[in-house]
Amino acid sequence: MLNKHIAILAKTGSGKCISRKTKIFLEDGSGEEIGKIVDRNIKDCSYFEEDVEISKINKENLKVYALNQENNIVKTKIKAFTRRKYNENLILIKTRSGKEIEVTAEHQMPTLNEFIFWKNANQLNKGDFLLIPMPQIRGNEQIIDIINIWKEEYGIKVKNKEINEKIKDKLNNKKLSLKEFSKNFKISYSGFQNWFNEGIPIVELIKMCELLNLKFNEIKKEIDYLYANTKRIPSKIKIDKDFAKLFAYFLAEGHNSGKTMIFTNSDLEIQKEFLYLTKKIFDIEPLKPTPIEFRINNKYLSKTFQRLGFTNSSWTKFIPKEIMISKIDIIFSFLEGFVDCDGHLAKNTPSLEISLASKRLIEDLEIMFMRFNIVPIKKYKKVNNRLYPKITIYGSKNFRILSKNLDFKIKYKKERLDYFSRFKSNPNIEVIPNISENLKVITNILNMHESESRIKTFHTYIRKEKCPSIETLKKLLEDIEEKYCFIDKNIKKAISIYEKLPKINEEYALNYIKEYHSSGLTFHKLSQEAVISEATIRRMVFGITNLTNNIYPLAQNALKLINLKDKEIEYIVKIDHIEILKEIKDICLNLGYGISSLCFDIKHSKTYIYNNITNERNILYSELLKFGKRLEEIALSKAKELQEVKFRLSFLKSLIKNNLYFDEIISIEKINYDDYVYDLETEEHNFIANNILIHNSYVAGVLLEELLELNIPLLILDPHSEYSSLKYPSNDVEKLAKFGLKPKAYLNKIQEYSVNTEDNPDSKKLKLSMYNISAQNLMQLLPAKLSNIQQTILYTTLKELQNPDFDSLIAELDLQDNPAKFSLLNIIDYIKKLDIFSNMPTSLQELIQPGKCSILNLKGLDPDVQEVVVYKLLYDLFEARKKANIPPFFLVIEEAHNFIPERSFGEVKSSKIIRQISAEGRKFGLGLCIITQRPSRIEKSVLSQCNTQIILKVTNPNDITSIVNSVEGITSETKEEIKNLTIGTAMLTGIIDVPLFTEIRPRMTKHGGESVNIASMSYKNIEEGELLNIIKQNYSLEDVKIMNENKEVKTILTPCLLLNCNDFNILINLNNGEIIKDLETGKGIKITSNVELSPQQKRIFDIALTLKEFTAAEIFSRSQVQFSEIYDTLNSFIQKNYIAKEGAKYKVTNSFNINFSEYISYAKPEYAKVKYDKILDKTENPEQLKHFLQTFLKIKSSKECFLVKYEI
Repeated sequence: MLNKHIAILAKTGSGKCISRKTKIFLEDGSGEEIGKIVDRNIKDCSYFEEDVEISKINKENLKVYALNQENNIVKTKIKAFTRRKYNENLILIKTRSGKEIEVTAEHQMPTLNEFIFWKNANQLNKGDFLLIPMPQIRGNEQIIDIINIWKEEYGIKVKNKEINEKIKDKLNNKKLSLKEFSKNFKISYSGFQNWFNEGIPIVELIKMCELLNLKFNEIKKEIDYLYANTKRIPSKIKIDKDFAKLFAYFLAEGHNSGKTMIFTNSDLEIQKEFLYLTKKIFDIEPLKPTPIEFRINNKYLSKTFQRLGFTNSSWTKFIPKEIMISKIDIIFSFLEGFVDCDGHLAKNTPSLEISLASKRLIEDLEIMFMRFNIVPIKKYKKVNNRLYPKITIYGSKNFRILSKNLDFKIKYKKERLDYFSRFKSNPNIEVIPNISENLKVITNILNMHESESRIKTFHTYIRKEKCPSIETLKKLLEDIEEKYCFIDKNIKKAISIYEKLPKINEEYALNYIKEYHSSGLTFHKLSQEAVISEATIRRMVFGITNLTNNIYPLAQNALKLINLKDKEIEYIVKIDHIEILKEIKDICLNLGYGISSLCFDIKHSKTYIYNNITNERNILYSELLKFGKRLEEIALSKAKELQEVKFRLSFLKSLIKNNLYFDEIISIEKINYDDYVYDLETEEHNFIANNILIHNSYVAGVLLEELLELNIPLLILDPHSEYSSLKYPSNDVEKLAKFGLKPKAYLNKIQEYSVNTEDNPDSKKLKLSMYNISAQNLMQLLPAKLSNIQQTILYTTLKELQNPDFDSLIAELDLQDNPAKFSLLNIIDYIKKLDIFSNMPTSLQELIQPGKCSILNLKGLDPDVQEVVVYKLLYDLFEARKKANIPPFFLVIEEAHNFIPERSFGEVKSSKIIRQISAEGRKFGLGLCIITQRPSRIEKSVLSQCNTQIILKVTNPNDITSIVNSVEGITSETKEEIKNLTIGTAMLTGIIDVPLFTEIRPRMTKHGGESVNIASMSYKNIEEGELLNIIKQNYSLEDVKIMNENKEVKTILTPCLLLNCNDFNILINLNNGEIIKDLETGKGIKITSNVELSPQQKRIFDIALTLKEFTAAEIFSRSQVQFSEIYDTLNSFIQKNYIAKEGAKYKVTNSFNINFSEYISYAKPEYAKVKYDKILDKTENPEQLKHFLQTFLKIKSSKECFLVKYEI
């Protein structure tokens, strides 16, 4: 199958839906049924994709709440509304807190199990924990428009002299009499006149405004009250704390007949406040027929309250939206009144219960409490065969929130609330479950003991005996972060110690003594300057006695006698070896590494360090250096482990800071359903429904796991940061077991790269190469199309520049006389400022390695920048593969329709190179996998090159047609089967004559010429010895051991760069920057390539290197730089020893005048498994070396490799 390109084609978004009555949490804090939202927004502006009705017009600019990638609750705009008829089972999910949701089997929901996993509803299990977000909603000032409620009611009138006069003035302006105007209304003229005395019906007032072109919205601003017979009601009600509490009193202990509102309560303080509120808000004094009952006889006020939620039945009451979305203090005022009347506080335990008949009212109260991070537990109790919903609030933490904000009138409630708020928090309420593995990994890496934390029993969380509460976990994470910083500080200390230590030994110092003696100076003279006898010095020089640290002050004295200095020798003489050893010991312990292990590593007894410190022995400097080096290795290893700690710590912190509650699933059942199901498409691809978070590349993940198992090099273009999940194991143990598999992670095989590391902090910075860029290549990168004149200028300029980069290109263009250069300069400057190109680009050999998967994370980049990055990277990789500079590899492009769209949708920058790879890549060993949910939007020529296609359920007619046109062997029957594919089933085409249907196994990881056969490359069993591109010696490791009487031999790998030139090859040591002459030692001549020059200086220097010997006039004729500047530049080159002056001529110094024919290399690298003891660091930039050497050599290609050396 891997001999061919692959396409994974799937349906977008369908199947993932919820039932009609599911409440959606809107931006303002209110909840509304999704059916009402979608039906309203889909009306008159929808289209169909198969059986799904869609509208992408958000007429009301609605926003909902969602969870973003950082687990923050954010507002997100609705991008599309969808619905479809559904006559199948829905899945009803119930949680421990009483929440319920009805969803289709494919709808994804987030669960917490070490990390947050999105799972299909039909994959959820009892005991899983769902995420319950609690958005922080501030609320706004609200006003209830009573006029709007009664605008169609004839019995409601407006009495207002100013409005009457405005109407009459308008009639006069139109030269109409009142009598003539009255004919527009079905009433006698006398009755019409009477309206202006006793009140104009609101319905007729609206009609008058329409007839007279008066704006009713302006008129109603002058209306303070509405009248009905002798009663009046306000025209608007401002929602303040007083009104919220009064409405709460009525909802809790009131009855509304539609004519009379009754409030019943025996508490004198509440009665007193009720009377105060009715008088203040409505200027009404209720009747009091009994000591505990109050009545307000006002038909229209009663009906107004009915419409606001105070209905005539306890089963239908609800809280008005205007109160629900008000500010926090108003919400608390409402709850204060409601709980005072209808809330029960337990006597001995912190528990508040509210039991009602109205399910809607209970749900409204539940939302209110959740605005303060209080999650009530909702249940039902049966009374006389009727179910009554109730909510209960537990926990002293919640009572502290209530006590701080509620001031009850009833004395015992006030006392109990205050009493319970002082209780110690119960760790079993509002816990964070399933994070034991995170804590285990973190504390193991940090070597953290319980004594180092305020939470002395945190190991009970690791052993899964308990789950931490939010407050407990917050303290624990603070302690962990302190330990993390402590370890990080010690890592830096360890690295600093080794960096400061000179990398020399006693032999180095001895050489100075030998040189001193060979120059004619006597040991006697040297001994006079030291505290060591002449005989001892002689024995050390002639190897009769072992060298000691005394050799360093002797070397210092020898240098002093000949007026020389060596800073490294002086540093060693000055330092206190024992103090440094103590510091190494302390840091080693702080990093959690045993001192005895450190001694064994350096091949000393386990007490070596302690003996030297205790007895104050002056440890030999070369041994101290070894300890410093090993400590640095330990520190660097620990630094890599800290990355894992950082990732997991960041995740855990996001759980406690983002107002999330974790609700356990207690039941899952299937229910019959025959109605529309609905969905919303949002910018974050999820939203909050019924207070539960729900979701709106699975097969690709399975395919990639198989390729990783074969150790095939992979590169994934990942626009949405989906594939980093390959680093982490799946938690579907049971499903994997059915396939004989176990969860697996590929953390050590995967490296993420990004040009935007600010948004993707766990990625390595990707930098693209600018070297040897052609005019055609550069034009492909530019954001604007160039005119013919600009193209000519660009071609001419690049031709003059041998090795262009942006700075030299801009400088050269600036010298042009043509005014067309200015817009061209602006365009090129734009590309430069994208900061995606560098003189030290990411190595292609680093990106493409056997057994490794590189993920290019494009998240957070503008589409235009994504196209530039993808084009340039794929162009460079394809060119490198054609020259065999990198191994064969497999390229995976997610959301491929964005990078190679059908031409009718427009050409993008990446189109050309992907088109070329699809046509030619196979013969060069570059496999291609394109993944898309919109096959109809992929360029047909590319889709047709993908002979192997993995097809999931697709229903869009355009997409099906596109698949059929590009796949051989699909019949009309097959088309129908594609539409009806079930979840987890795929159709494979291309590998056999007829389509093959197959079940997709579960993922082992977490859920997010002649063709070269990539799968047949020998990339297996890398763990037995890493597969690398190496240059072998002419003898083997066994040969070396025999020749050295079986002494211990270490295999050292030296990073190298092999340059394939026109006439010969040369091999460069990337560890020391030398052109290798002796393959056995890896030694040769040092290249001076890190020459930092301005664009103008570089132009002069390039000419000087070409001429080797020259005059200033020759430079002038070739560079067109002013003479004065040429002389200044040449003088600076002389000072830097780049050139030397001999009479009137200048000459390039030997550092840049290399006879390359003396360094011809006949070595050929090959991929082979190799076990090694050490890989030397790569200190030289390969691209910078190539760029420099192209001045002397005609380089055709290059590849990075390793030279195998053996050390005894």
